[in-house]
Amino acid sequence: MKKTLMALVRALTLLVPTFAMANGEENVKTPAADLRATLDHLLSEHFVLAVCSS
Repeated sequence: MKKTLMALVRALTLLVPTFAMANGEENVKTPAADLRATLDHLLSEHFVLAVCSS
């Protein structure tokens, strides 16, 4: 139980800056922005799979 709670806290810590930057006003098309979006998607999928498997 404690391990799952810590994983949730870590995931939320990683997601908070993402939500702060996602204001939807600016569309930036650079390789760095694409990489950030891809890594964000993969990390969130990894988190979901890790939580579901425990």
